Amino acid sequence: MKKSLLALGALAVLTLPTASSCGGGGGGKGSSAVDNNNTSCRSAEKGTIVINFWHAFKNVNQKAIGDLTATFNERNKGKICVEMSSHNDYDTIFKDINSAVQAGTALPDVATTYPDHVATYQESNIVVDMKQFAFSADESVAMPKTGKDSWEDILESYRAESTNYRFTPADMTAEQGKMYSLPLNKSTEVMYYNKTFFDYWTGKTAKLKNGKTLSQIHEGFGDTLDDQIKNTGDTAKDTEYNIGPMGGLIQMYNDKGLLETKKPVEFGLKNPADINPSDPTTWWTWDDVRAVGKVVQAITKQKWNLFIETDEVTNYNKVTLANPSKSDPINILENGNLTLSYDSTSNLFVTLANQVNSYVSLNPSTATPELKFNSEEALAQYEMYETLYKEGIATVPQIIGDGTLKYATAPFTSEYLFLSVGSVAGANLNYGGAFETGTAPIPQTAGQAPKVIQQGTNITMLNKYGSVLDINNASTTSQGVVDKSKAAWEYVKFITGHEANLHFATHTTYLPTRSSVISSPEYTEYLNADSPERAALKTANLVAATGSTFTDPPFKSSGTIRSDAEIEIVNGLSSSQGMRTIISNYYQTCLKTLGITPSTEGK
Repeated sequence: MKKSLLALGALAVLTLPTASSCGGGGGGKGSSAVDNNNTSCRSAEKGTIVINFWHAFKNVNQKAIGDLTATFNERNKGKICVEMSSHNDYDTIFKDINSAVQAGTALPDVATTYPDHVATYQESNIVVDMKQFAFSADESVAMPKTGKDSWEDILESYRAESTNYRFTPADMTAEQGKMYSLPLNKSTEVMYYNKTFFDYWTGKTAKLKNGKTLSQIHEGFGDTLDDQIKNTGDTAKDTEYNIGPMGGLIQMYNDKGLLETKKPVEFGLKNPADINPSDPTTWWTWDDVRAVGKVVQAITKQKWNLFIETDEVTNYNKVTLANPSKSDPINILENGNLTLSYDSTSNLFVTLANQVNSYVSLNPSTATPELKFNSEEALAQYEMYETLYKEGIATVPQIIGDGTLKYATAPFTSEYLFLSVGSVAGANLNYGGAFETGTAPIPQTAGQAPKVIQQGTNITMLNKYGSVLDINNASTTSQGVVDKSKAAWEYVKFITGHEANLHFATHTTYLPTRSSVISSPEYTEYLNADSPERAALKTANLVAATGSTFTDPPFKSSGTIRSDAEIEIVNGLSSSQGMRTIISNYYQTCLKTLGITPSTEGK
């Protein structure tokens, strides 16, 4: 430390073989070769059943699934070989499968899917109901009835999603819908928070990511907020320092318009570190976000960010964006910093409605979708978020700066804002700041049961005989089709089983889908390793264990309605029309998309 800030302040107030080990670069006879972590069956023995697996994995996720697939191929050499094919991203694989259907070209035998995508595929009768395999009377085919590879070992929320495909009236009367998928790479959303900021301003000893506390960063400072509150007996001087840029008190107007001077916690500041992910009664509500946001604005307008390891400290609200825009309606120099951003606007659209049980349901007699997001309860949710935006408390990435952001990672790590709701699958991106990052459950709606979205892709079996395939009756197709379908099922059973799920969960940032994996010593050791990103996984697992995650029933155009809502949320926040008008108009558009007239579906 070259100079004292106090002096400056006076001037201012499991082991699996790797993919390359299974066949090497070119692959020997009977081996599956590997290309960019994609297994290939070019050199498979004659008579081997080749299963085509289309996926959208990349980087560490692709390596993990490639290693597992290579293991499967090695164990089934001469019998089954799975050939992997990359399709860039989930939108691309969706388009590619639809193109194959329309062109009449070869379909993948298995593919990564979203429930929304399956709803579209099902219209062409290409989706295989995997119940006939999972619960087959033939024990060599079926999932084990008990144990760590059984159906019951899959977490209940994922079992519900796997059998939530109800497209006909008969499906509605059945105990379960069709089993058109099984869980593969699953995630949820958490709230990332600037632990350094909230610890310090709620009176705790805060530290940077490198472990330094305030006294180690700047000469002459104590480590807590109380140390920055002077009480020498000289009231005038003490007050001048305490409300100054380094002092521990802030000023805010109360409900009567009177200016008060207090600690931030006395104005209602809370610390997300006090949230217990296992206890939904402790989770923040959107009302908490608003109350906390107002205090954050006061702090960031009035105070220096002392947790900067240079003498060039300045007010929080003087931080600059990497993508600035003169037209940005949120003026943090005038209003103070924003508090929260929500990465996925489509998830925000769905989650706000679900938190008041008002997004979509299926007609119990016809299985047709009944949209609910135009109810007064749902519209109030969207208007609530609009209010948070107009008050400079909450936003979405697409409206930050010049509008080029897809995620709020950069604004969060640069301390432009202090809470960011995002997928646990991208946890590592939120640990790039100099501060400590914490994780907590996402905000909820007061007075309602907690709701957190369950997301990520599944694995689905496809073929042109999907709707009529009966593995116990080859006459509906052919014995060759039955044999290939059984081979595809063997891969599905393996890749969703305990061994594969444990490997995938400990080599990626996706969540386990099996209770036996969550309770395993290997996964416990993985979570407890010295890696801050794994704290997000811990939080997500605890949230899932509360039963608070939700999925919506898939239906025709459900994916389109969900994805198109992204721009509607942005428009609702930023346009003069307002959220109620934008969402109400979008609702009418969605009814037309579904072929439903307004008279048949009201608010």
